[in-house]
Amino acid sequence: MDLAPQAGPQTDFLTTAADVAIFGGAAYGGKSFALLLEPLHYVNVKNFGAVIFRRTMKQVFNKGGLWDTAAQIYGQIPQAVPIQTRHKWQFPVSDVTFAHLEYESDIKTWDGPQIPMLGFDELQHFTREQFRYLLTRNRSTCGVKPYCRATCNPDPTSWILEIIGWYIGDDGFALKERSGVIRYLATYQDKFVTGADAEELFTKYNISRTDSQGKPRRFKTVTFIPSKFEDNPIGIAADPDYIANLDLQSAHEQARLRDGNWKVRKAGKLFKREWYKWIDPKDVPKIIRMAVGCDPSGGAGKNHDMQGIVKDGKGSDAKFYCFTDASCSLTPAGWGKRTVDTYHDEPRADIIAAEKNFGGDMVESTIRNVDAYANVKLVTASRGKAIRAEPIAALYEKGLVFHVGAKPELEDELVGFDPDDPKAPSPNRMDAHVWAMTELMGGRDAALDYVRWIKQQDALKDSAAKTAKEGTHAR
Repeated sequence: MDLAPQAGPQTDFLTTAADVAIFGGAAYGGKSFALLLEPLHYVNVKNFGAVIFRRTMKQVFNKGGLWDTAAQIYGQIPQAVPIQTRHKWQFPVSDVTFAHLEYESDIKTWDGPQIPMLGFDELQHFTREQFRYLLTRNRSTCGVKPYCRATCNPDPTSWILEIIGWYIGDDGFALKERSGVIRYLATYQDKFVTGADAEELFTKYNISRTDSQGKPRRFKTVTFIPSKFEDNPIGIAADPDYIANLDLQSAHEQARLRDGNWKVRKAGKLFKREWYKWIDPKDVPKIIRMAVGCDPSGGAGKNHDMQGIVKDGKGSDAKFYCFTDASCSLTPAGWGKRTVDTYHDEPRADIIAAEKNFGGDMVESTIRNVDAYANVKLVTASRGKAIRAEPIAALYEKGLVFHVGAKPELEDELVGFDPDDPKAPSPNRMDAHVWAMTELMGGRDAALDYVRWIKQQDALKDSAAKTAKEGTHAR
């Protein structure tokens, strides 16, 4: 494998002088490869270190993910040693570590370390505060000026647009003439803003010219470099049919992942990303009931839908907690075992709600072949996906659903679900999540009653507030 960057965006990303550089755009643009190449600039500098984050460690070790690609790259470096138990590649005088920030509270586990090169792969999966706080760890005493590098795919709802909005045109596509232009980065009213220079930030946002110590204020510099499939000729040569996979996606996903459009907003018709709430396991209240939803398919491989397997719980506070997304693409024996394992994993579930539309009794027998005593309830999809999912979306909107740690694939699928697009891929994770949540609410009719109760409570609160306001005016 050639360790040199390809001409174009990869080279621009690896040679920019910006303190913070974001490499983003369409899928398969060579972004993760470039991010892994970046630490090699300083691999021979004593005590240099890089930490590259994904939202979950599972994403680091997924087939063909960061760890596998790192092995192809770093494996060519003499005396480079992989230490998988520590998620690290050790070089003679430096190292590259892979880490995760699954929970919001994980940022505090990084208090103390110095990270000369801070990296984020798929930045859109992280929260603004995770990114901002980790910048406080971006410091160095090894002689290399600390810097940050990140990759991302387009997301019209992401906070990343606060940083890169200037680089994006009104049509949602990156402006070529602005690619790689260095700007100044600041915070204004708790959000990121950028300016052509320090003077613009001082005047436009009324930012103080001095810092808390009375010294002239300093700013980090930032840039955005877009890339597309066409910018990765090595990838095209290795997998020329990959573009066909993108062409199979819904119109929205094609615009986002194939064309690199940042402003396509068809996604989120039912679920919205701003509704997501994450919680640390230690902060979850007592769980009074737990369910595993299972949405099976016919088998493994690209000719079959994946199998959705999601575990949810209902807390003593009447709120809901999504614990596990164990969705997979396996044979019936494989997904049956995965479902039962998820059922028994702590916290143990009370029931498996499995859709029987595909396979009928075969679904139950597949699960019982693994555990004859599992509590299995077969459920029937007699209504459309959107109708089944609407009560769950209402719970999210009211802030009654928490994800116990990030669930990136499930979260993307929920937001990307478009009930008006018959050609869209089957949302199996969403279906499994809906089955589990519906079971926790007492079944289909009870789920609708639950939402009606929420609306009644909202109406009572509004009425009480109105009465109190009128009483204040009367006095």
